[in-house]
Amino acid sequence: MEALLIVLVVFAFLLIVFFVLAFRFPEDLKMLLKRLKSVRISKDGLTLELVVEAIQEKEKRTPDPAEIRPLVKAIPTGRRVLWVDDCPANNRAEIQALRGLDLIVDTATTNAEALSYAKSNTYDLVVSDIGRSAAEPPNAGLELPAALRAAGVASPLAFYVGAATRPTTDTEEPVFDTPTELLGWISEELDGGGG
Repeated sequence: MEALLIVLVVFAFLLIVFFVLAFRFPEDLKMLLKRLKSVRISKDGLTLELVVEAIQEKEKRTPDPAEIRPLVKAIPTGRRVLWVDDCPANNRAEIQALRGLDLIVDTATTNAEALSYAKSNTYDLVVSDIGRSAAEPPNAGLELPAALRAAGVASPLAFYVGAATRPTTDTEEPVFDTPTELLGWISEELDGGGG
């Protein structure tokens, strides 16, 4: 009898959570339910789904799995990435895709926080935005490479922005604005170049 009561209480709790989500965050719930229906069970299937979602969200196209498979297969697992952005939610799909590839992704919202992480962990790559909110100068991201070098951090760094106006910064860091370009760089750095 006690076991049945526990099951009913848990079920009631989950039902309440579902209704709260349904009324408070209906679009998020729809996206979650859609994902649950569309995700394949295999590890490769889940990984490809996460990458496809990131590309669909930012590039407004559905990539061919043959385009993605070589990129994701070349990325070794267990590597560490530091992602610096004052609004990490804007990169949710990309960060989720990297985590789906078994990369360890830490997020920082300021240069100071990024330096703190970089001093206490070893990162294989750093991805940063350029523009920041009122908490930092407007182009604080451009100051990050020099600050990391001054702290003795030599990890490759790329900028990931909403709309790239040029392929590199004045100090030659690459600038990307699509998940496909970013994944290509990550694949090259971790598999062939910088890793």
